[in-house]
Formats: sequence, structure tokens, C-alpha cells
Amino acid sequence: MATQLAIFNVQTIQSARFLYINMDKATRRLYINVTDRCNTNCPFCCMYSGTDNRLDMTFDTFKKIVDDTGSEIFELQLEGGEPLIFPKLYLFIEYAIATGRCAKVIVLTNGIELEKNLRRLVQIHQWYGTEFRIKVSVNYHLLKVHDNHLKTLADLVFATELLPNFNIELNTRKRHTDQWIDDEIDAFGLSEINHSFELQSYGRMTGSNYDGVKIVQNIDSWEIYAVDGKCFGTDLVARSEYEKKLAEEAKNEHD
Repeated sequence: MATQLAIFNVQTIQSARFLYINMDKATRRLYINVTDRCNTNCPFCCMYSGTDNRLDMTFDTFKKIVDDTGSEIFELQLEGGEPLIFPKLYLFIEYAIATGRCAKVIVLTNGIELEKNLRRLVQIHQWYGTEFRIKVSVNYHLLKVHDNHLKTLADLVFATELLPNFNIELNTRKRHTDQWIDDEIDAFGLSEINHSFELQSYGRMTGSNYDGVKIVQNIDSWEIYAVDGKCFGTDLVARSEYEKKLAEEAKNEHD
């Protein structure tokens, strides 16, 4: 049965409008790597992203992926790299929403640029009425190089907690010795929105003593796409190694 969402949007010029969206529950999710550029160099990145990378998805590639869903209702997860430093991020988001079939937008980010981008993300959410979820990666490396990371995230969560269908949550990746991260998250009052996982043995962690890929899904159908648009079905490891290959080729061409 279709769900009707009524979103009340008050603009700065004191005009107001109701946006009514009839949206069936999505049964498919697209995980799309929009860039391999990043603003940090996590030593365990499963996508081999970093500050020296230089690959971005083209709009035509993104459009084809979305258009190929036909008439299907879908959810969209934009990942990287770091999506919030990708210049075409908002073009991609608004194109997907404009199809009238995008039930949810998920942005997977390390959160470093979230404060700068939050207002625009909220504005798009309020204008279209599309559900938004911001999934913020937390790990020992980010907390080491960004002293106030959790404090900033706590402030942003507090600022948006009353917005309907706009959620910020934490995805914590931990080493065996990183219980202290959960303790710090709890100290900032963020435990209820935190999902903790151990590192997994793929990407830059290939060959480590951590377990291999564990997939936990809450949707019937999903597929993953590399930065050049190639689909890997549900094979996270294959996409990871392919992204590594693309990044190395791009660097060799540049050098």
C-alpha cells in the first residue's frame, strides 16, 4: 500500500507549501561509488580511496544506472571516496529524486565536511520530501586526526533530531582494541544511533587477521557500482579490487 507523506516546508520569504508524495516501499537499493577521491587516508579503506586519487563518476554514467531501474521504486546510497567533496553530488541527488521513484537517499560520509553541507542536504530533503539518511563513518584514524569529530557530530545530530525522515547515524569500524571508541560515543550521547562493526579483511585490510566480508541487509534486492559504472552485483570484494585497479591506472596515466 502506498504511503502518503506530508512535508511542510517554510521558506525564508515566509511562503509555505505542502508537498505530498505517494511512494511505495522500495525493494531495491543502489550502492553507487561516485568518486574515489577522499579528504583523508584511512589505512583500512575497503575502496582504496585517498587524497591522491582522482576518479569521479560522470553524470551520464549515473543517469544510465538510475534510468535502467525502469519504473521500479528504489533507494539510493552514494558512497566513495568522500561524496561530500564530489562536485556533482547534488546534481546526482536531485536527478534521482526527480524521477519520482527514489524513496530514500543515503549518503555514506566520513563526516569531515558534513557541517558545511548539512544545510543544503536538509533543504533538498524538505523541498522534495524524500527521506534522507546520513551514515557517518567513525574509526580510530578519523578520531586521531580530527580532535573534535564526535563533538561536531553530536552537535549536528542535535540540530536535526526533530526533522521528520532526516536521520544521522554512525557506522563505527573498530580494531580488536577499540572498545574506547564506543565509550567515547556513549559519552557524547550517541550510542543509540551507533552501529559498531569490526574491521573486515578486504580492501587495504586484505590478508589481515580479521574476518572476511559479512553482509547484513534490510532490503530485498541490492547491487553495487564502481566509479566507472560497472555493476558487481553483491560482490564487495570484486568491486574493491576493481577500484584499486582503476585508481592505479589513473595514477599511472597522470604520472
